[in-house]
Amino acid sequence: MRNKSIVLSLSFMMLVSFCSSAEVTEETPTSTLTEETPTSTLTEETPTTMQDTTTTTVPEVLNSDYVTVYDSGASFEEAYSWKNTWVPSEVDDSCIERSMLNQSSVTPGAKRNLEIIFNKDFTSINEEDILNLKILSFSEFDIPNSLSFKSSTINDIESYEGLEYLTCLQYLDLINQDWGRDLRFLSTLTNLRYLDLVFSDMPRVEVLYTLQNLDTLILPQRFREIEKLVNIPSLRRVAANYSLGCKEEVFSKMKNLEVVLLNGSDIQSYNNLHTREDSFTINKSPSGKYLELIVPEGPNAFMPDYDVLNLAGIHSREYMMNIMQNIYKIVDDQYEVVIFVGNQPESSVGYSGQAEYISNDEPGLGTPIWSGSSCYGSTSELRGHISFPSTSALYNVFSDEYASYGYGPLLHEVLHLWGGADIIPYFQIQDGLYGSGHWGYSSGGVLGGFNPDSLNEIEDNVYQVGFFGTVGNDLTWNMGNAEKYIMGLLPPENFENIISFVDLVEVDDLCENYIDNWYDYFSTCLKPGKEFTYTLNDITDIYGDVNYINSRNIDALVVYVSEEKVTDTEWLTLNKKLAWYTESSNIDDGFQNIYEASDKLLKLSFPKP
Repeated sequence: MRNKSIVLSLSFMMLVSFCSSAEVTEETPTSTLTEETPTSTLTEETPTTMQDTTTTTVPEVLNSDYVTVYDSGASFEEAYSWKNTWVPSEVDDSCIERSMLNQSSVTPGAKRNLEIIFNKDFTSINEEDILNLKILSFSEFDIPNSLSFKSSTINDIESYEGLEYLTCLQYLDLINQDWGRDLRFLSTLTNLRYLDLVFSDMPRVEVLYTLQNLDTLILPQRFREIEKLVNIPSLRRVAANYSLGCKEEVFSKMKNLEVVLLNGSDIQSYNNLHTREDSFTINKSPSGKYLELIVPEGPNAFMPDYDVLNLAGIHSREYMMNIMQNIYKIVDDQYEVVIFVGNQPESSVGYSGQAEYISNDEPGLGTPIWSGSSCYGSTSELRGHISFPSTSALYNVFSDEYASYGYGPLLHEVLHLWGGADIIPYFQIQDGLYGSGHWGYSSGGVLGGFNPDSLNEIEDNVYQVGFFGTVGNDLTWNMGNAEKYIMGLLPPENFENIISFVDLVEVDDLCENYIDNWYDYFSTCLKPGKEFTYTLNDITDIYGDVNYINSRNIDALVVYVSEEKVTDTEWLTLNKKLAWYTESSNIDDGFQNIYEASDKLLKLSFPKP
C-alpha cells in the first residue's frame, strides 16, 4: 500500500523561510542516445538501491499511513503549523541531574553563553533555572514563552559551548547560529521533543540517536542520511526538504511517522523522472575514450549561472539524474567521478568549476557515509560529478611581460568530493562568514588557505603569510597536509595541526602597514580576533578516522558537452588539456599537475567506457 501524498497548488506566493532553493519544477523534453562505435551495443542497467546500513530492527508491520508533502507552499504551511501549535509538556526534575553544571569544569565560553541565555551572572544560575528552561529559540518569529535575545544588552552567544547543560530543554532551534559542525552537545539534550536544524551543518546524524523523546525534526538542507532516521523511532513529523538520496522506503520503517516534508528533495526529483523528456544525444568519441553530450544551446545551457529561482542544467539534480541515468545505459558502473567539460574556449558564467556530491563510502571525512548513487543510475561506484563550462576553465596557461600564469581547478573540484575543508569543526572563509568547502583563513592548500610554512608572527597578534586565496590557490601549489589526509595519502602520525584565524580585525593584502619593504615580498598580513588550532584528535573525535591507503587512483569518465557534433580538432584540444593533468611524471613548466601536487600519490585515470 502506498503512502498518501499531498500535492497542492497555491495561488499566492509564500514567504519561504524553511528553504533557500526554489522547488525543482517538472520539465518535459526527449532524450536520444546514439553510439558512434558500431561494434558497441547499448545495454540498459537497472539502478539498484544500496542496502541500508543500520542496526535498527525493522518493524514487522510497515507504516503505510504517513503523509508525504512535496509542494513548497504546503511544506511551508505544515512546518509553520508545527512551530505555532507546539507546547511544552510537564516533566519531572530528573533532567536536572543530567545537567552536570555544578559537577564539571565549565569553560569561559560556556559561562558567557549561559549568562546571556539566563540573563544573570553565572554564579547565580541554579537548578531551578535549568528546570524551567524548556524552550530556547534563536528564531526572529515570536513564540510564546521563548527567550528574547533582543532584550539582552550583551551580544548573542558566540559558540555552542554551554548548551550541553540545558538538559531540560524540550524545544530548540538553531536558526542563524552557524557555530560549526560539532553538534555533539545535542546528544545530552534527551528531553528534546522539537528540534529545528534547517540552517545548521550536521555532518553526523548519530548525535541525535539518544533523543528518544524527539517527535518533530526539521533537518538541514541537503541532509544526506535519510536512511538513518529509522534509529530515532519516536519521530512523528520530519521536514527533509532539499534532502539528498533516494531511499524513500526508510519512511515506511518508521512506525510512528505521521508526515514527512520532501519539497525539492532527491526523492521528489527521482519520482518526477518519468515525466521528463529532455532533449539530448549521447555518443562515444572516435577514440572510444570519452563521451559526447549534445544538448540544445550547448554548454551555456548545460552549465548556466546558478539561479535559485530557476534551477537549470547542472544545478537541477532532477535534470542531472536524467542525464546520468542515460549515460549509464552506455557505460559500465566503474567510475567514481564523471567530469563534464564545455566544448567552447571561454565562458561568461561566474564560476570555473563546480562539484556535486552523490555519495561517500569512506569514514572520517567532513561528509558522512551515505549514497544517492542509485538516483543517478549507479549501483555503488559514483561519488559525484564535476563541471567545467569551457576548456580554458578546465586548464589554461598564459603569459605576460612579467610572468607565466597557470589556472586549472580539476584537482580542486576532486578534493571537494572528499569533503574538502569541511573537516574543520569551525572556520571562516571571509571575515565573520562561516566557512565550508574551502580553507578560508586557515592553513590549507589547493582549496585555498595559507601555507603554514610561511606563517610568521611579526607583531603581537599580527601574522605574515605568503600570498594566498581563501577559496582556492593556483597551479603552483601542492596539496596541503590536511588535503592529503582526507584523501588517505597521509599517515595519521604525519598530520600537522590546522591553524585557523577567525573574526579578522584586519587583512592587509600586501603587508603595507607592517613591513617597510613590503614590495619585495608577495605576502599578506592578518590580525585575527581569535586563533584556533585543531589537532588530529579534535577532528577524529567528531568524524572518526580516515583510512590511510598511501596512494590512490581515481577512475573518471569525461563527457564533452557541445551544441553540435564535436570536431576532430576539438577532441584534440580536450585530450591535450586532460593529458597535462594525468601525466605521471614531473613536467618542467613551473606548474603542478595532479601527480606533482600530490607528491606522486594521486592519479586520475580515464578508462574507456
